[in-house]
Amino acid sequence: MSSMSAQQSEEYRPTWLPAWAATRWARVSGPLATLGASLGAFAFFALQGILLARLLGPEMRGAFAAAILFPQTLLYLGLLGAPELFAGYAARGARDAPLRRSAAHYGFVAGLFSLALCLVLDFAFIRAEFRWVLPLACLCALSLPLQQIRLAVQAVDHGQRKLSRYNQGRLFAAAAFPLVLSVAIAAGIHSFAAICWLFVISQALALLLAQRGMSESWRGDLQVPVPQAMKEARPLIAAWLASELLERIDMCLMLALVSNQASLGYYAAATPIAALLIIVPNAASLYAFNLGARSDEIPKLGAVWQLLVTGLVIQIVSAAALAVMLPYLVPMFYGDKFGPTVTYAWLLLPAGMFRGLLQAIDGYLRARGKAYIGVATRLTSLAILIIVAIGARGWLEQHAWDAAYAIPIGLSLALGFCFVVMSVVMLADVWRHHTPKTTNDPK
Repeated sequence: MSSMSAQQSEEYRPTWLPAWAATRWARVSGPLATLGASLGAFAFFALQGILLARLLGPEMRGAFAAAILFPQTLLYLGLLGAPELFAGYAARGARDAPLRRSAAHYGFVAGLFSLALCLVLDFAFIRAEFRWVLPLACLCALSLPLQQIRLAVQAVDHGQRKLSRYNQGRLFAAAAFPLVLSVAIAAGIHSFAAICWLFVISQALALLLAQRGMSESWRGDLQVPVPQAMKEARPLIAAWLASELLERIDMCLMLALVSNQASLGYYAAATPIAALLIIVPNAASLYAFNLGARSDEIPKLGAVWQLLVTGLVIQIVSAAALAVMLPYLVPMFYGDKFGPTVTYAWLLLPAGMFRGLLQAIDGYLRARGKAYIGVATRLTSLAILIIVAIGARGWLEQHAWDAAYAIPIGLSLALGFCFVVMSVVMLADVWRHHTPKTTNDPK
């Protein structure tokens, strides 16, 4: 039995099953549980979008999107590579308690850096039309250290393949804000300022999840000092920078180029709809990272081809089915005021489709120590997005279309280009691993 199967058997095996049945159960229970956690997390994300739309309406929904834009943009970027760094240490058998302490210290330092940068970006880039949002945007920025400490510590569970605890943590963290919003609705709270306060409070509550799995005091020796960890994480930081810029800059462009607050609200409401296409690949990315982190488990080239093609077909079919249902689902869940959200969501579906597949590819390549490869590809894709977003605005206006549509169109084209290139890179890496190396005989 592989190390992965053995560890999953310990975690998921029902005591009433015989050994042979438990082995088979372990092979499917872990992936099914991870997929279930991804489904649950995105269900809470979708619920959060629905509740915000119902509570705030299009214009205030746009204002809230502006307030949390940079905290969301910097959430993973500002982690400075912590998820892969500490998951990698855990996968290589590092001591549990010292590693969790190191992750907490690293997450705290990263959180302070992210908070400072977020405040600078809020003051520098929130345009005049949204300037009144600035104090509440600074309030929302306080959530960054809270979230980043939790995410850094939970990465240890990921690397140790304690997937039950890891998946539960993801699920509970995703549920925190929508559950708090549900309480707000029941209490009759509809104030925009109150929603911002509840956002920060929900992240403070979610931080309690970092305690799970820690069997010793948080005071003690560290597995790796913060300066050393930052030095080791430099390739991961560069990869996260390119990845997060590409995946988040669309909202930044909306804030910079679109003056209509309602349009920003429609686009923000469409984002969680397109995110539904990330659910299955997001679960697969966890296993892709674990697979890449262990050189004795490199998959065969044919299996990778099959996974890529199967994943692409599933994404296309899912996107088509979702596109057909959107004109009925959006008014049902968001209300009639959000009718324009349908078009934005249609244009974002290809981006969601490719983004999900890229998560799985990225997970594998980062674990293989090849995070730097995706940087140039992401930056090229970023240039494609900016060129299309700015260049296509005039053409759309000439044809009586909303100029803001150029942004989701550019994002879909950019992520499609990135998917093609990164797929080739992944296939080349697997092919090189299985190709016999020729050596010159000194004799």
